[in-house]
Amino acid sequence: MPANYPPYYYPQYVQPQPVVMPQPATQQVQNQPVQPQTPPIQNSGFVLTMSEDEAYRYPVAPGHCVTCKVVNKPIVIEKSMSFSQLDNPKIDRYRLVKEEVVDEPKQVEPVEIKESATDELKAEIDALRQDIEGIKKKLYSNNQNQSQNKPIAKKKEVTDND
Repeated sequence: MPANYPPYYYPQYVQPQPVVMPQPATQQVQNQPVQPQTPPIQNSGFVLTMSEDEAYRYPVAPGHCVTCKVVNKPIVIEKSMSFSQLDNPKIDRYRLVKEEVVDEPKQVEPVEIKESATDELKAEIDALRQDIEGIKKKLYSNNQNQSQNKPIAKKKEVTDND
């Protein structure tokens, strides 16, 4: 005789059905390659190891990254595994270096511009200007002398005779 259980005790599994949208016959179906998106590699945190060899042998799951700190040495080894189980793990070795904290920023010494160089350039420019002015005066005086010696031809006036 079957037991009469309340309906909420019976598990009901519903499979979701994909929704298919009807497409008109005139529209062409374009097959675009679907690129699977791989999730980012997860960092599993720091692990303390007694030696570098132990860090190299430390197991890493696919898609994870483990950072091993070698005890009593300033060495950190980062071991990461891609999502493919056939790939070799990637191992990066880092040496920790202590740096001194500088409280005061270094003062930059102002660069002195040599006034003598700029003064020399200004003097050369002034000399060139004087030379140009002298050339202009000579040309102007030559043009006036030539115009005084030659008679100026008068232009004829044009009249419209229709």
